[in-house]
Amino acid sequence: MAGAAETGLYPFTNTSWEINICDKIDEAAEETIYEEEILYDEELLSEIRGKIDFVYPEEADTKIPSKVTASAVTAKEHRDIIIRELAKPAWLMDKGITPAQKGTIMHRFMQFCDFSRAKEDPQKELERLVEMNFLLEEEAKHVDIGKARTFLNSSLGKRVLSSQGVQKERRVTAEIEACEVFEDEQAKASASKVILQGEVDCVFEEDGELCIIDFKTDRIRDMHELKHLYMTQLKLYAKAMNQVTGMKVKECYIYSMYNNDAVLCIDSSSLG
Repeated sequence: MAGAAETGLYPFTNTSWEINICDKIDEAAEETIYEEEILYDEELLSEIRGKIDFVYPEEADTKIPSKVTASAVTAKEHRDIIIRELAKPAWLMDKGITPAQKGTIMHRFMQFCDFSRAKEDPQKELERLVEMNFLLEEEAKHVDIGKARTFLNSSLGKRVLSSQGVQKERRVTAEIEACEVFEDEQAKASASKVILQGEVDCVFEEDGELCIIDFKTDRIRDMHELKHLYMTQLKLYAKAMNQVTGMKVKECYIYSMYNNDAVLCIDSSSLG
């Protein structure tokens, strides 16, 4: 074309691209182009794989709580049986209370009363607790004095009264092996310890050793069932008391306020 300026590789075009049309691609030649030998550091690769596949050696410990209460352990083991109710406010007392709430009130009487005074005159001791605001007047109406008298006149109650060292609601904090607290496989595989906290209803000294009583108000007639429910809790109490006092625990009892009866759960032979 006359007068047109020539640009690029070809005359009369404005592009520098060269386009070729091939009928068939040489696949062997193509593979040769893209195949390259991949070089890597074996030591570095091994280190990376090690980090990716790492398993924490103490993984079982991460599933175990660092602190528990003895009652919580029991509730976890038997949560389908044990039902705990919140205390009813004082202003609802005139509308009636449940058997569980009556049990809680009875338990509080046993907690705060002076056993010697209650033995002599339980009604007068009840009145004293009301005066000292340990119990409300409405609550006091639901305290079964007869049950307290029955306990104090029992062979176990007489042993408590003759002891020179009686403690009630004794709070304990001890370090216990996780496998002694929990029964699952993770705890059994762990060598860790947990902080155990608890509150023992009654502990008394006898012949230089300790005896534990756990008052229960559960409406369960079968004493063997009651023993089964709270066996773990009492074992933990015994281990904790031994650890914090240095004294041997020779016996652990459950006293059922519902049945007016005691059952020996643990003796020195089973504690080791």
